Order: sequence, then structure tokens, then C-alpha cells
Amino acid sequence: FAYALTPRQRTSMIVLHHAAADGSVEAVHNYHRYTNGWAGIAYHYYVRKDGTVWRGRPEEMVGGHTGGYNSVSIGICAEGNFSQETMSAVQKEALRALVADVLTRYPVQVVGHRDLNATGCPGANYPFDYITGAPVTPPDETEDSVAGFQSWLNGSYGSGLVEDGIYGKRTRAAAITAWQKELNSAYGAGLDTDGIWGPKTRAATRNLAQGAEGPLVTILQGMLHCVGYAPGDISGVYDANTTAAVRRFQSARRIASDGIAGKDTMTKIFA
Repeated sequence: FAYALTPRQRTSMIVLHHAAADGSVEAVHNYHRYTNGWAGIAYHYYVRKDGTVWRGRPEEMVGGHTGGYNSVSIGICAEGNFSQETMSAVQKEALRALVADVLTRYPVQVVGHRDLNATGCPGANYPFDYITGAPVTPPDETEDSVAGFQSWLNGSYGSGLVEDGIYGKRTRAAAITAWQKELNSAYGAGLDTDGIWGPKTRAATRNLAQGAEGPLVTILQGMLHCVGYAPGDISGVYDANTTAAVRRFQSARRIASDGIAGKDTMTKIFA
């Protein structure tokens, strides 16, 4: 390293990155040191495509990987560009094992670089849920939950649906109508409640993220069940299971996998 590193006083998160390129740990170290003018490699760990795990900065030292959060985090970087490619099984397993190992010493939250800074890192194709061991609801709950969602739409909005657990055009239209009604109620959107997902409904849609509550979250959770990405209970609370389900859906649809249900995500869900 070009100069002495600073010990980290506390650790509150692990941050996952991709390199957005291929190359050895030595290449990353040299780029960060000689091109960027930093002490050296910014990450604490670097995992190559062949599954080998390399140490970067000592685990107890401040990193240089995430603006505003370096003094409280451990950075783990994967070789490759997961905005454009998919991860090999051997690299996935190495990252999963590494994250689990670090968590034994630092039982903290695991986040993506994109959750903290304005970036797409670690990429839409990064298998975040698998690597972090995020909870996944078994898919065999889906049919019953679709029927439950239909029942909720009937009770809350008089949708007149057959509660058969089958997702079709009528359930989709009823869900969009409910979405429009709630946007009107919450934000005065002035939408026609016609059950059609058009430009005005898309434009009026606001971001939903972990911690949000209310009927818009309930509709999101019900629709996730309908399209096969079960988020657990249809509770109206945007919890970790909902975030994980949104990430899985986003990754499958090749949109930014940030766990936030915004205009692009809801357009794909209601498509």
C-alpha cells in the first residue's frame, strides 16, 4: 500500500460490488494505487471467476469502495461485469461462502453498492439473494395466495372476481384499477380508474421500498404472487421477503435489481 491504512472503529454493513471488468487482484490493486492515487486496492476481498478468494485491504481497516460508508463497511468485489454477463456457479459458491464467513465475525446487514450510491453496481445479473442467503418463499404458496389476493380485491374494491387462484386478464385489470384508486387517494393523481396500465398511470406511480406500508404495498405483494415471485405474506408491509422477491423479478426482467418497486418495475409486473 502507498500509505498507512486507518483502522475501522465499527462495522455496520457488508457491501457487495462487481469490478465491471476482468482482471487479477494485482491489476485492481495497481489500478487503484497508480491510476486513482489511492493507497491501493479499495476492497477487502476480491473473488475471481475461477472461485479463488483474494484478500485486499486487511479486514479491520477502512476501505475505499463506497462513498460515505467506507469507515463502517467491508467491501467484497466480484471479478466480472454483471450488468452484461451471468455469474458462474463456482464464483457464486465462493462468494456465498465468503459472505457467510464474514458474517460470523460481523453479524451485520449485507447491501449492494447500488443501495448506497448512485450506481448500478453490482449489476442487474448479480445473484444477490443467493449469495446473501436472503429468504425465499416456497413457490407452492403461490396459487393460494393468488386466490387470497383476489379475495382482498373483492372485499376492498368490489372487483367481482372469481376467487379461483388463476391469474388472468380480469385479475390484472382489477389490480390496476385498485392501484389507480390508491394513487388517486394517496397523491391526488387524478387517474381514470379504468384498469388500463397507460402512460398516465405509469407517470403517477411512486417508488415503494423496504419499510413502506399500505394498500399499494398489498397490491404489489399480490401481483408478485400472480407473476410467480412469491414474497411471503400479503401483509401490506414492505419487508425483507418483499425486497428479495422484487430483486428476483427485476433480475429476471433485466432491469436494475435494486429491490425498489418503481415505474419500470411496476410496468413489467402489470405487463
